[in-house]
Amino acid sequence: MTSPKKTILCVGLVCVDAILVVETYPTEDTGQRCADSKWQRGGNASNTATVLSLMGEDAEFMGTITDGAEKRFLMEDFKAHCVGTKHLVVCEGSGCPTATVILNKQNGSRTILNSRNGLREMTYNDFISVNLDLYKWIHFETRPNCPEVAKMLKRVLDHNAGTEDKIVTSVEFENPRRPHHDVLFNMADYVFVSKEFAQHYGYTSMVDAVEGLAQTCRPRKAVICAWGECGAAGKEPTSGTVTSPALKLDHVVDTLGAGDTFIAGTLHALTKGLSLQSSITVGCQVSGFKCGMRGLSGFEHFKSNLNSYLY
Repeated sequence: MTSPKKTILCVGLVCVDAILVVETYPTEDTGQRCADSKWQRGGNASNTATVLSLMGEDAEFMGTITDGAEKRFLMEDFKAHCVGTKHLVVCEGSGCPTATVILNKQNGSRTILNSRNGLREMTYNDFISVNLDLYKWIHFETRPNCPEVAKMLKRVLDHNAGTEDKIVTSVEFENPRRPHHDVLFNMADYVFVSKEFAQHYGYTSMVDAVEGLAQTCRPRKAVICAWGECGAAGKEPTSGTVTSPALKLDHVVDTLGAGDTFIAGTLHALTKGLSLQSSITVGCQVSGFKCGMRGLSGFEHFKSNLNSYLY
């Protein structure tokens, strides 16, 4: 009897991104007409789940969500991208997190203004409802609830201790100002750190970052750092550092969600059994492709180009 296909669960934030596309970045206290504006579903873990689904994975998102007017928009978008939502935690009477994003057409830069709007973070008690037997990988986004995420990871570790069919875990460290994020350093198989996070700790390159943080974080499998146009680096506990260049683009269109896309591409490759070197290369290729287009529409066309890396 064939075992059912297992899912990748992404735990973290879902929000509404209000995108304002401008020809040039606005000067303070001036009026300027936008070239375009729209809503799109955002949030790091939410975006990562979407890209995983677009790449052919069974992907699910778990997090808190408003019961307000924005819920319908978010749920319809999850459904349109085939992202599972059975473990969403609906919070009555809460606002919806929003990110107002100023997207500069001139260079593809994005300036983000965030607001939580009173929606609570997930707790360990929310996570208890998850049937861990259904998942092959659980990816956590660090939020202000790091001690609760530590309890969730501990539950997965306890589950793994009692089975041969172990769940792989990963944690993303993007914002260095999250309280108590150090409690998560030694708990996951894979640790993803952002350029901002690494620079906060004094690292000036992606290679220095993974080599230094590998000693601090001590993940079971690897520490991985994407460094924008420089590409990405990874370090396993018992082997040397590997790097990958970024995909070179003639014109950068939209960098919003590039880091989330890098994580998704890397996870997808790792689930296929690729080496760390090959996996971060896939992550850089996927992330670069995303930076060449607005949002994620048309992303499916990139899947055929992955064959040279995955098979």
